[in-house]
This record gives sequence, structure tokens and C-alpha cells, in this order.
Amino acid sequence: MNRKLFGGVASGLVAVLVLIVVIAVLRGGDEVVMDEAPPERVVAARPESRAEVSAPAAVSAALQAAPAPEPSLSEQEVYEEEPLAETTPAPEPTPEPAPAPKVMPLISVRVIEEGTGLPVPNVRVALTTELEDTGEELPIPGRIGRFDQDSDEKGIAVFADAPPDTYRVTARLGFGPRAEAEEPVVSKMNGKHEIEIVFPAKIQFLCRLMDEAENPVANREIQVGTALPGGGGGNFALAGFNWGVDWETVTTDAEGYFHLLSYEETRSAGIATKGPELFSSKGGRNFFGGGRRGRGDADGPWANPHMHMGRLDAEGETVFVIREEVVVATGVLVNAPDPVGESGYFARVRGGSAFYPALPVEDDTFTFSITPGTRATIEIGQNVESTARRDRNSREKTVEIEFPEEAGPFEFEIEFEERAFVEGVVYLPDGEGAKDVTVTALGAREATEGDAPAPDRGGGRWGNWNGRGDNGSTRIVSPPTDERGRFRMELPPAESYTFSTETETLPEDAKGSDPLTKSWTEIEAGGEVELWLKTSSYLWGEVFDARGYPVPEAQVNLRGPDIPWNSPDFQTYTDADGVFELNIPPIRLAVPDPEEPPEHYVFAFHRTYGGGLGQVFLDDPENRVQVRLADFASLQLTVTENGVPVPEIRFAQLYTVPGFSQPVSSRNSGRMREEDGVYNFRFLLKGLSSVNVWTEGERQVSVRTVLIEDDGPDRVEAAIDLAQPPARSGN
Repeated sequence: MNRKLFGGVASGLVAVLVLIVVIAVLRGGDEVVMDEAPPERVVAARPESRAEVSAPAAVSAALQAAPAPEPSLSEQEVYEEEPLAETTPAPEPTPEPAPAPKVMPLISVRVIEEGTGLPVPNVRVALTTELEDTGEELPIPGRIGRFDQDSDEKGIAVFADAPPDTYRVTARLGFGPRAEAEEPVVSKMNGKHEIEIVFPAKIQFLCRLMDEAENPVANREIQVGTALPGGGGGNFALAGFNWGVDWETVTTDAEGYFHLLSYEETRSAGIATKGPELFSSKGGRNFFGGGRRGRGDADGPWANPHMHMGRLDAEGETVFVIREEVVVATGVLVNAPDPVGESGYFARVRGGSAFYPALPVEDDTFTFSITPGTRATIEIGQNVESTARRDRNSREKTVEIEFPEEAGPFEFEIEFEERAFVEGVVYLPDGEGAKDVTVTALGAREATEGDAPAPDRGGGRWGNWNGRGDNGSTRIVSPPTDERGRFRMELPPAESYTFSTETETLPEDAKGSDPLTKSWTEIEAGGEVELWLKTSSYLWGEVFDARGYPVPEAQVNLRGPDIPWNSPDFQTYTDADGVFELNIPPIRLAVPDPEEPPEHYVFAFHRTYGGGLGQVFLDDPENRVQVRLADFASLQLTVTENGVPVPEIRFAQLYTVPGFSQPVSSRNSGRMREEDGVYNFRFLLKGLSSVNVWTEGERQVSVRTVLIEDDGPDRVEAAIDLAQPPARSGN
């Protein structure tokens, strides 16, 4: 019994001890948690369930049955003294403001008229870098030298792509009036600059309209216009072959006088009416008259409209002569085939004292006035849209007409012969059809009695009518080939036709073909015309400036024998990395013989960085042409003979080409005259250019050469005496 009692007491003591230990553990756990967690998070750190406390299963069951202990006074004081606090987030750091983006300067130029302040539209405004040493308006190596654009209707031109620099600001109309801002503009990044240029005002030119008997023509309403040198400004212009003139209507006074409002530099004036009258002028020449003087008589050029060429004197007067006794001619096309494209036909009239460059043909009819008794050649052609070059117009019919001696209406017909259709294909070198290629058919025949003579091709404003000049030839241009390379043409009778491709329409990698000739009998018999393109010859290279940096947008020309000077077929431009690729017609150049001195070279030019020359590697993709541009220089050359100034010289500018044993001509040569014997040469290339100077007369010709040194100044001053032995001269 005592043993049972002792066992029960012991069990009770053990239970009490376990309970004490558990409570101690719980208190200890609270302290640990409180020590580890921040003070404000004490309550949140407590376990939500006591089951989370690690204990034996029996103790856990006992704890669940017993009530939770009350917190001690010390715990209550802790909770009262340290209540739950709100969390205050740390302040975010203030980001530094982003730097303002740098933009190119914005330069706004406003051109106003002197005296009135009115805006001057359509003038060429230019920003040109300012040279510090001479102030000359020349390109500067290593800098973008010039920016230009036309002023708008408000007289404003805005430049947003000119880098920071010091610029001279000018405004100009053609080669006519020019004005400059009072001071250069010094532009900066993010800067805005407003410049004003005061442009010269127009002046009045006194003109007079008279008849052939030199009587004034009073109270006549006419249209007049003017033009400046270089084709700029005024209100007189030419659009393509046709007269596209913004005429001003004026009325002559009782003495036949009227005024033209234009600039002092005006070099030409036009006059026209909507009637049949013809006009000529005194003291000038007609724009299309081949240089003949207009004297107001039967030998002068007569037209309506008529353009007087010659300086208009503000102190004197310009006399226009009207001829009212005229033949009003109407030409009618008979059996004319449908024209290519939408441009239609036009007629060219030339002969005697008349010339019309391009009369529009509407509904197969055209009308013009001509002097009675004139024998004129009339050519019918098309302004083919497949190419923009003027000499690519077709000439499809040529006749000669004798006009009556009496004034009045006169009608004549131009009949087209029955035609034959020709079809064909243009093939690429791989046998595929070549798309969008234009084919030319040049027909030739023997001249017969009654044929019109060949038109005068020389010295005219428009050059050759069709680029050929063959007597009696007919030139027909096809529409562009289709997707399969096919074309179809309608040809008038001829002895034979030679078919060829238009270079401007050929793909870059196949820029040539052999011409094909067919007789008229073969054409009538049918059969296709097959033209095979040839793979282009190829060269490539790089262009650098004097410091070795690539030069974008440099013009690159291949030059040498059998290559037209600056021909577009042998010309290209460098890309943004200064690299160029040039495909040229394969039939023009033979493969160079390595044993022979080279004949062809590459010339590169940039108006800012200068010019340079390079050796040609044709059809050699492994070798590139390298051209380093040389800076510009100018030469002031004093030429004397025994100390006396030479007033007239002959000169030739030459280039030194890498790999060439002799200099080559720059095609800049001729005769110069200066009474003081001081001659100026511009745009020479340092280390590449030389100038040959000589005189001609009864004495033996003497030649002197001036070399432009590579490391010489931008402005070279030299003197030579032709009586002294030749010696090398430079700066």
C-alpha cells in the first residue's frame, strides 16, 4: 500500500515537473522570438497555434486540455510600452534628370525685297562654310562645305541638317542677282538661328513694239516674260520641249511702249500673243535661232512665242517687231499609228526664218504661223516616256513643205506609210527575259528625189533630234519589255532596220548587247528579233579624304579612250561607307594588256573634300580601286616675257595619275586674256594638278609647267618669264 502511495506521489511529481519544464520552454521560446524579431513586430511574431511548438505527443495533448497561462505583469507592461507601430518605407532616391538630347542647329533664313520688305520666293539660299584666311566662298576639306535650297512662297528657307559651323548665308537667282546676310551665322548644337537677307528689287525695262515699217503698234495686248542667266528666276521658263511660260499680260501705249519688270541681270525677254502674229527683235538673237541676229527683217528668226536673247539695258530700250501678214498653217497626220505611252506626237518646224521646237499634236492636227514663201522641214516624233533624255525622242516622219507666197490659211497633210509589226525578245545572259528594257529601231534608206534634206543638227539648243543625225533615217522606240522580256513595235517601210537596246534601261549587271540588223524583206516575212544582253564589266573601290576617312556621295567616273567625258554610263557615287561599284557596258573596253601602260583611270570628286585619281582594276573582284582625295588649291600665275606682262596665253590643266608615265588632260584648257598678265586658276588638286602655259605667234612656241605641290598652300602664287629657260615652278 505504501508502495502504491509512493508510486502515485512520484507520478504526480513527475507531471508537475514536466508542466514546469513546458512552461519554462514556452517562456524561453517567447524570449527567443522577441530577441530575433524587431520590437514593432513582436505580436506578429508569435505562433498562431501552439501546435507549432515542438513537444512530445503526450505533452501536446496535456497542453490542449489545460487553459492557456495568463501573461505576467511584465509582459503586459511590455505590450503597453511598445505598441504596434506603422511601417514607414524608406524614401526613394530622386533620379537625376536625363540630359537634353543634342540636335542639329535650326537655321531659318528669310529673304525679303529691298525697299518693300515683301517675301522673295524661289531663290536659291545657300549656307557656305566661312574660310578664316581669305573669306573666299570655297569648299573646305574635312568639313561639309555647302547646303542650299529654294525659298518658299513666304521667302523662307529652313536648314535642319547643317552641322555646327560658321556659315556665310547667300541668296541667288540663277547666275543673276545675289545678296548676302550682313554677318556670318555661327551655329551651335540645339541652337535656333534666324537670318534675314535683303534681296535686290526688280527694275523696269523699257520695251517697244513696232511693225516691219518701224511704225509703233499701239494699244496691243501681248504676253511678255523675262529670264535670268543660268535659267533661274524671272517668269519665263521652258518645260521640256514645250513652251511652259508664266506670261504676264501687258498693253502697249500710244507709242507702242511697254515695261518689263525684272532684275538688272536679265539676259532675255519673251513676247507672245494668242493670235497668228509672228515676232522678232532687234539687237538680240532668238533662243532657237542658231545664233542668228534678229534684225526685224526677213533674215531674222520669227516665231510666236519669240524669245529675245541679249542683255536688256535699263538705260535704253528693246525693240520687238511684229509681222501680221503670215501664213496660218495647219498640219494633219494621216494614218498615224497610235503613239507610245501618253505623251503623244509633236511637230518640229524649221526652215528659212522660222523655228518651232515642239508643237503639240492634238487629234492628229497642229497649227502654227510662218512667213509666206518659206520652205520648211517638218519632223513628227514622240517624246518617249521610257527615258528622260531629250535626244531619246523618236523621229518617225520627215517632210518638206513649200508654203504659199500669200498670207492666209494653209492646210497640208503628212501621210504615214503602211507599217509592219515586229515582235522580239530581250534576253539576259542566263537566258531569262529582261524586263523593262526599251528597244530602238533605226531605219535607214537611200535618199531619193523629193526627200527632205537632213535637218541642221549643229549648234542648236536641243542638240541632235534623235542622237543620230542620219539623212533620211527613222528612229522608233518601243514600249518597255514585259515580264518575259518581250516587245512589239510598228515600223514604217525602210531599206533596213538596226535594233539595239537603250543603255539607260538595262539592268546593272548586263549593260550591253550587240545590235541586230534586218532588211525590210526579212521584217515583212516575220520572225522575231532576239537581242542578247552581255554581262557588264565591273570595278569597285573606296574613296578617302586627305586624312584617310571614307567619303560618302563622291562622284566617281571612269575615264580614258573610247569613253565619253563624264558619261552617265561610266559614272556612279560612293555609298555611306565611301565604297562604290560600277557596272559598265562590256563592249566599250578591252581587257588591258599588263605589258602595256594603262590607258583608263578612275577620277573621284567631291565638292567639299577635293578630287583624286586611281588605277583601274577591271573585272577583278579581288583588287579594289583606292582613291585618296587631294585638297583644293588655287593658282595666281604672273606671266611675263623679258619682264613685260603677257596679255594672252594658251593653257591646259593636267592630272598626274598613279601608274601613268605621262600626265593626262583634265579637259580644262583654252585661251585666257588678262592685260596685266596675272591669271587665276581655281579648283586645282594638290599633288595631282599641273598647268601648262604657252603662247602662239610667229615666234617658236614656248611651254612652261607649274606644278601644284602636295604640301603647298591653298593659294599658290607663281611667276614665269617665257624668255627664261624652262624651270620647275610652284609655290
